[in-house]
Amino acid sequence: MKEGIEHAIVKQLSKTHDVLKKARGNLEAKVNEPVRPQHRIRRT
Repeated sequence: MKEGIEHAIVKQLSKTHDVLKKARGNLEAKVNEPVRPQHRIRRT
């Protein structure tokens, strides 16, 4: 039983690690994108 619990924990940690790596990659890609000017609607 102990091995099963350890396996489940390792499996979840592996998934979490993969998700965090992907999130970091997404954030780094976002930081490296050119800044686009935002269009503002003027109220008159």
